Amino acid sequence: MSSFKPEMALDWVSDANETTIIRLVSGEDTTTIEKFINVDQGASLDNNEDTDVDIIEFHPAFTYPIFGELEKIFGKKIDDLETTSIVSLKADKVEEPMRSVLSEELIENPSSFSMQVAKDTRNFKPHGKKIHEYKLPQEQEAEDATFEIYENDFTDESFRKFHKRMQTFVLFYIEGGQFIDDTDEKWTVYTLYKKLNFGGAHIYSLVGFCTMYNYYHWPDKKRARISQFLILPPYQQHGHGSKLYFYIHNSVIANPDIVDLTVEDPNESFDDMRDKNDIKLLISTGDAEKIDRPLSYQETMKILSKYKFSKRQRTRVAELCLLRNLNKSKSDSEKVKEYRIWMKKRIYRQNYDALVSMEPEERKIKLAETYENVYQDYIRILSLV
Repeated sequence: MSSFKPEMALDWVSDANETTIIRLVSGEDTTTIEKFINVDQGASLDNNEDTDVDIIEFHPAFTYPIFGELEKIFGKKIDDLETTSIVSLKADKVEEPMRSVLSEELIENPSSFSMQVAKDTRNFKPHGKKIHEYKLPQEQEAEDATFEIYENDFTDESFRKFHKRMQTFVLFYIEGGQFIDDTDEKWTVYTLYKKLNFGGAHIYSLVGFCTMYNYYHWPDKKRARISQFLILPPYQQHGHGSKLYFYIHNSVIANPDIVDLTVEDPNESFDDMRDKNDIKLLISTGDAEKIDRPLSYQETMKILSKYKFSKRQRTRVAELCLLRNLNKSKSDSEKVKEYRIWMKKRIYRQNYDALVSMEPEERKIKLAETYENVYQDYIRILSLV
């Protein structure tokens, strides 16, 4: 037996993000599924065994809602360690905090879980109304898969139960994300699935989802706000986020009861994806070319109001389109100067409270710095289009 030294405690600290594993499992052979599930307990699977099991494995981006801000877990077996009277070692609880964020419908027995996986593989069909389907280019998708987008709400009790299981991903992948109130029928939820032909039948795998809240807008309209938007890690960087956003945006444009589409606290990657797709939409309609000079608010509204952008997004899109057109046409220095003044006026209006208290020279420098930062970011975004 060895005596304990405080620094030894670091040997029993694990990164919660690395040690937490998420597995998406499908298959019809319950015996083989169970072998896969039990592999961590010493089971093995013959490499030559013909199996229909499909397992996708990945890690969460965040675990602080479950294991605390440091995202660390303390505890290995310490039975053979001698401790002093002033040192007390106790392993962190792992199961209890994890259970608190999972659906109540947990299956702990491997055999029962395998049977449920096989049943779901054969019988699961997406909830809601299918609003779009698409395929990826062959170089991006090795399998002959179709991707389908569905629109749902919480008036469907069966979807509400499905959503309780699905929403755990919000904590794992959306910083600051929280569960939403599924008793509030103002929510619309879009789900995206991968559909494959599996032994003569169609099977569906969850790719991502988006939750959108419909606020009241006086006197008889609604304002739509995207709250959560997630593509699961195995499917990221393949264009699925763009497809999902594009058809959500289109559904908002086509709905006469909705006045605009906003986004709740978007992160940088979502902003990039939205900007890229909004510019592509305007290019496809020809409206991007109409923004060929600094426009007044009324002129901008005349061109862009039909797209139901939020006020902030309408401004960004207009500035991006004009910069694109200036760069494309290699405009003269006078037009570039007009663009710079146009943007600086907008920046000044939006940051008036902070800028007005500065000395004139300090304010001039700050405006120039802010403009340059925005300009360089716009150049980066346009390179994605």
